[in-house]
Amino acid sequence: MLGRNSRATTFIDCISGHWNYLDGQADFMSKDHDWSINELFAPVWLDDETCVCNEGVNKPFGAKVSVKLKRSRSFGTGGHPITQNIYSELKRMIKEDDPCLTPDKERNLFGVPRIGEVDAGSGVLMLLAKKLWPQLHAVAVVDECEMRLVEQNKKKNKIRELEIMPFWQFGQDDQYLTLHEKAFNLIITQRGQDNWNIGFDATLSYFHQCLMPSGKVIYGGFPMSELPIAKHGFGEFFRLTKVITHRNYPVLIGEHY
Repeated sequence: MLGRNSRATTFIDCISGHWNYLDGQADFMSKDHDWSINELFAPVWLDDETCVCNEGVNKPFGAKVSVKLKRSRSFGTGGHPITQNIYSELKRMIKEDDPCLTPDKERNLFGVPRIGEVDAGSGVLMLLAKKLWPQLHAVAVVDECEMRLVEQNKKKNKIRELEIMPFWQFGQDDQYLTLHEKAFNLIITQRGQDNWNIGFDATLSYFHQCLMPSGKVIYGGFPMSELPIAKHGFGEFFRLTKVITHRNYPVLIGEHY
């Protein structure tokens, strides 16, 4: 993988890069997605009724669902095709009462589903999930350096309950496996396991153990060229139920066998 200050040339490098806000230039580009500086100064539309507004941008007329974000260098302005592909599936699940979101009352006394995003960046997807379903128990798993940012975004959107968890409390220590075993209705990742620093198989194995029997996983973070091998590895742990390839950024959706 390229260094933090190198120009990214692959998908994994691209999504691990940083914006340089001071001179108005992106440190990376993608042939499939225009990392336009406009994302910082205009609403970012995820669909025809959902948008993300970075700091200083007002909510536009016609937006039924919107979140505000503090300007930062973290991934997650809502403009990347991966984010939009995953959001479309997440929104569908919530709107259509997908069976995976049926709460497990034995494990959750509050009787609401628990969803989590691993490597959540700015926390934009979990913020949007809370806007769509305020009672949802949402968990943003992030690097420790991003915890304060997600907390700020949570307050900016007047969201009272959003659990923010560092990587090391989610799977990098065996003592937490029992805590999270079969504890999630849905697990999401936009960026795969790259920043989590564990292997693809280890990540899927852990997700498998953390999902409730009726749960699902939404997995992105790899290039289209790796889709065949990703589907094969994914299939060792989950039944593949759907593949999204909109704008050449694949997302896999699966459930327990």
